[in-house]
Amino acid sequence: MFFLATAATFLTGCPDEGSGLGPGTHPDGGAGSDAGVPDADSPYAVLRFGRYTQGPTRAVLTSPSLVLLGHELAYIEPELYGQVGEEAASPWRGGLITLDPATGATRLYTEADGLPAADVEGPGRGPVSIYDLDWIEEGQSFVAAGWTHLIRGEWSAEGDLHFTAVQLTAPGATTPALISTVVALASEIVVGTDQGFVAVNRDDLAVRRWIATDGLPWTRALVRLDADTALATAGPVGTPEATDALVIEAAAVAASPIAGPGPSYVPVSAAAVGGAAVLSYRLPEGRGGLWQVEGDGAGGFVARSYVEADVLAGASAAPFVVNAMAYDPVHHQLVLGGAISVAAPVRTGGLAVIELDPDGHLPDPVRVAPLMDRRDPYAQVLPWQVGLLEVDAVGRWYVAGVFLCNEHRAGLTGLYRIEQGDDGPRLVRPIPTGVRAITAGPDGAWWLSLRDESPGLRCFGQEVQQGVCRLRADGACELYTPNPNTDDAILANASARRIAFGADPADRKMAFATDHEATYVRVGDVAEVLSTQFEPGLNLDATSIAWGEGNALWIGSTFGWDSLPGFPEDQVILVNRRIPQGLGYMEIDPTNGRTSNLRRFVRAASDQVGGHEEIDGLSSSNVQALLPLTGGAVLVGLGPERVSGPLDHFWPELAPTNAPGGIAWVRGRSVVTLESEGRAPLTEVVAFARMGEAVLALDAALGVFEVDVEAKTATQVVEAPWSQDERGLSLAVSPQGVLAVGTTRGLYLQGGDGALAPVEVKGRTGFVSAVRFEADGVLLAGGDEGLLRLVAAGATPPALGPTGPLPREPWPLSLGCNGEVGCVCGGPDDCAPGLGCACSDLSDCLCAAPLDPCDRDPGSAGCACRPEAQDCARNLVCTCVDEDCACQPESVDCTQDCTCGTASGCPEAMHCEGGIAGFSCVPD
Repeated sequence: MFFLATAATFLTGCPDEGSGLGPGTHPDGGAGSDAGVPDADSPYAVLRFGRYTQGPTRAVLTSPSLVLLGHELAYIEPELYGQVGEEAASPWRGGLITLDPATGATRLYTEADGLPAADVEGPGRGPVSIYDLDWIEEGQSFVAAGWTHLIRGEWSAEGDLHFTAVQLTAPGATTPALISTVVALASEIVVGTDQGFVAVNRDDLAVRRWIATDGLPWTRALVRLDADTALATAGPVGTPEATDALVIEAAAVAASPIAGPGPSYVPVSAAAVGGAAVLSYRLPEGRGGLWQVEGDGAGGFVARSYVEADVLAGASAAPFVVNAMAYDPVHHQLVLGGAISVAAPVRTGGLAVIELDPDGHLPDPVRVAPLMDRRDPYAQVLPWQVGLLEVDAVGRWYVAGVFLCNEHRAGLTGLYRIEQGDDGPRLVRPIPTGVRAITAGPDGAWWLSLRDESPGLRCFGQEVQQGVCRLRADGACELYTPNPNTDDAILANASARRIAFGADPADRKMAFATDHEATYVRVGDVAEVLSTQFEPGLNLDATSIAWGEGNALWIGSTFGWDSLPGFPEDQVILVNRRIPQGLGYMEIDPTNGRTSNLRRFVRAASDQVGGHEEIDGLSSSNVQALLPLTGGAVLVGLGPERVSGPLDHFWPELAPTNAPGGIAWVRGRSVVTLESEGRAPLTEVVAFARMGEAVLALDAALGVFEVDVEAKTATQVVEAPWSQDERGLSLAVSPQGVLAVGTTRGLYLQGGDGALAPVEVKGRTGFVSAVRFEADGVLLAGGDEGLLRLVAAGATPPALGPTGPLPREPWPLSLGCNGEVGCVCGGPDDCAPGLGCACSDLSDCLCAAPLDPCDRDPGSAGCACRPEAQDCARNLVCTCVDEDCACQPESVDCTQDCTCGTASGCPEAMHCEGGIAGFSCVPD
């Protein structure tokens, strides 16, 4: 019998003040964490790395020792998240997160901590949305645009953050202004609202004056140029975007207009670049360019060309409009965040850079280049349209934005950080959340499987991220993007439920069990994507994966009953036996990646079998956990069969099959169901753990069982202390025999009496889906809210991980031809930059010498056309001079941006309509 007498060793003593285990205080100790200093009777320190708000990140403010993240308020449907969080938790999520970039420690501030509460309908409360941030005194105080409130934050000498907030109302207005932008100048703070610009005091936020803007009260962009000057864009109330650019000087009673080339140039974003003020603009035909704002010699300001639209277009196959930009003084680069192209919205705006000289000046000639090769998997992860772009003091870029879900709706990418390395950029999650698994990698790092929820929620206003990353010493998590070399499949942002490495790193084996994606496998020099939903017929909702002996791979998947209304019962049963489900087995040839000996283990065999062997005998086809054993066997944790369900945090109803969960022992073609001994039979086994030769299993409802592999029995050793509406999720055991269990409500540790007791953690925990003992007395727990680290008194916590940047692959991987001249291609995106995909009469397509841009994108601006063929792209017309015809924007009637042509902004019989890619004139 497994004995837990040594469990108390983890829970003895208290950390002292000098242990370094507390959260620290700002400014001396960084951002701090939600845990605070442990109570005198607490046996461990709890450190928090990560917080999840679901609301999108709208503002980032950096300093060398502190990063502030402002979030928009988001409403979370309780039904979507099932049993997540505490019962009394509000459905409104948002707030301000502080991050220590050196350690990864985080803290979330909400209305409970003094932020103004948002005026929301329905139950619960939440903090106001934060759309902009700026330092008043760097590292000591800041100002925030809180939509309905202007907020000032300041740290006390003890490191506590205190807030004051005011509402602003312009003379003649009857309701408070909506605040979206802020800039702290040396003598005052300039605030942008929907009622105009206003100057307030730096210390108490008292109004000094409202700044005249000549009928342009609706503010858009606002950036500081120097200690006394700000650059802004604004427009009339109700306009879909800015119409004018302005300069606001300290103490000035009115903003100074900037003379521009004409009304058809729409100002989009602004930035201070070295000593220059730069504005981006969009032209009617959808192209973009950059202006530099200069004095006109007579006390006014004028916009002159900085980078022409033709030059910017070199960064993309489509017109490039700069939606956000920032200056990186460390790497001497102007970073450009593109917009989704109006002319060709299927293309991405992405990120581009302009190399500058050490003084921040443009070189001659100017060269605009994409940040990365389009073949790089990173390019699939970054936003199509960049909405947030901030560069910190050491040259790291914080980036967030959107991509197209469809032609009517955009989805949120979440926040990433880009770090420059000698061998190219690295993509990093500064705050890892949604931790579903923690796996020890061959490179000495903890590999994290991240998934906040179903990624489809990104298209409905929630910041939902997924992917695989490696935890680093600074608490950030460097993204790993699978890069198959056997085909053109892409799994750049894989939703990996579990990660498995081979027992011997020299074998170079790695596999991902993914959620609603194909299975990624690497064996030796072969990296491939397997469509396991077809062979051997597994559910795309994979739950577990493990390497067996040799090159054998086990994959576990769920079962989702489909009721098929209107079909006869016998047909419903037959169909549900045929659907993907159960446990899969295969062997992979390391020389070519081919699979063999495919088997599927299920409760009831299908009458239609393809290229695999069908073996019944499981008590349920809902596989939840795997543990490989010696001799080619595997233990299989099973849950009861359920109906289909699309969400991670919601358990669907039980299927009418009434198939129970339990544990199965499988080897070869043999299946044995283990007998259970305890207060009730096993119901849903969700995790296994080892300590030496002993094997433990976690039942989601009952608690911990010891498994006797030889006797094929499971005996309960620790009862679950949680209630019926709480479920166990994860299990770990320390070398001393201490148990840790994660559940849908939090974290449990085993005490000296052998029973599991809840760990008190300040703030939400949500699902705790992964637990791992890092070292003696050090536990790492991952879940919805990121990572928790518990450190017992006297324990020495190791570094969270290696320092970055990390190699892109755990072992070197050849990508083969990879888009060079002569490589097979299916389109130009398969080829290296500057190459095209040329096809012969026999349809053999190969990457070839550079093509003319019009060969790549016929019908774009400047390309030859025939008037009768109507072969120009949208919003371009075929214009002829003598015999030469080319696609050009219409010169008279503006039909693209709704801001020119007529008083209403559109030609006759048309009206202005907004969309993801901008605003267009469409027929009435």
